Amino acid sequence: MRNYYISLLPVFLALTGFSQQLTTKVYYRDSLEFIRHRDSLQHAREISYREKAREKLANYESMADWSQITSVDLSYLDLETIPGFVFACTNLKRLELDHNNIKKIPRRLNKLDSLKYLDLSYNQRGTGTLSIGRNKNIIKLYLHGNGLSKLPRSTRRFRQLTDIVLDRNNFTDIPSGLKKIRKLKRIDINENPLTFHKTDFSKLAHIETLKMIKCNIEEVPTGIGKMKALRDLNFSNNRISAISDETGQLQNLIKLSFYANRLKSLPSSILQLSNLEEIDLYYNQLETIPDNVHELSRLEVLFLANNNLYTLPETIGQLPNLKKLYIHHNRLSYLPESFGQLSGLEVLHIQNNYFMDVPGVIFQLKNLEDLDISANDITSLPHHFTTFTKLKYLFFQNNPIDLTLAENDHLSLTISTLKQRGAIVRYNTLEQSLTIE
Repeated sequence: MRNYYISLLPVFLALTGFSQQLTTKVYYRDSLEFIRHRDSLQHAREISYREKAREKLANYESMADWSQITSVDLSYLDLETIPGFVFACTNLKRLELDHNNIKKIPRRLNKLDSLKYLDLSYNQRGTGTLSIGRNKNIIKLYLHGNGLSKLPRSTRRFRQLTDIVLDRNNFTDIPSGLKKIRKLKRIDINENPLTFHKTDFSKLAHIETLKMIKCNIEEVPTGIGKMKALRDLNFSNNRISAISDETGQLQNLIKLSFYANRLKSLPSSILQLSNLEEIDLYYNQLETIPDNVHELSRLEVLFLANNNLYTLPETIGQLPNLKKLYIHHNRLSYLPESFGQLSGLEVLHIQNNYFMDVPGVIFQLKNLEDLDISANDITSLPHHFTTFTKLKYLFFQNNPIDLTLAENDHLSLTISTLKQRGAIVRYNTLEQSLTIE
């Protein structure tokens, strides 16, 4: 942790005006001061949380009629047991007990028929010994940050449970006990050291949302194709270099994320996901997109930014439902002619590429609301921007716009017209040279 913050010190010094000509000894000393300052701020925040928590507890306990309470927040109180007044809150729907020292949740909680949301995060951190009495009412259960490597035994008897959050624990597999909760639809198991050695995905066929973010996963686990009900699958911030063909068996998928992985190509099997509406491929190493991308006919949102793309297939214009396209921070210098067929496109971000001109096909996209062409090599801007009657955002800063060119004479009037319509226009490199009425 210390080395991490030392590595950030140059940025910290630059932002705060410190000289970069520091000796190694002073550099190290100031880095420690930075860490101490950060830790002091965190400590101060926790003190503030606890002070406010004690005030809330006093307010709860002083109330004349606990039956009127529907939500109770007892976070940051260092509690070891649940206060007695909670069991008198007969209409309680939400109970937050995170950041305490509670070891056991009694069955008495079952008597609160209206209770649906229970947060037990960050209790017994590092011990993994949390005990929960069976419950017939809870539908959302939060257990992250408890050092768990196994699911508390009675959790499998939460018959009404639909959502469970198990982030930041020590699970190596998706707990087998979840297979018995037939109403369970969502599992968040982010930031766990998952290896899947014992995970039986066939027993999780009823799950609709599965999030496994930042788990050091290196390959899509074998058997995941058996989770036929999956609608939202998230592998963000892992180390996956290839998408298995088995992923193409998840025909009910609507959202799929491989954000910040190591993908170099997309298999044709991914294009079999005919119900897919959103796919996130930000921060990978993709150089091309398959020609048959148009088979994702229901796709509405496509995230392709921060890759190594130098071209897009002509077939991309055959995505009739595409509304948002993010292809910034790539190596693109042109858009295919078919691009103009994306009549429903509302958001287009192509900043930080190699465009030398504004692609003419853009002006066929009459439903555009958000257009960013910043940080390219564009020297002139067409006057057609005023034809975008729905445009709300236009960003074209950090381009080498040459105001001496006759084709740029219209810029002041164009920007003025767009602003009068309520659009937000960003053109910071030109602000000193243009007169906008």
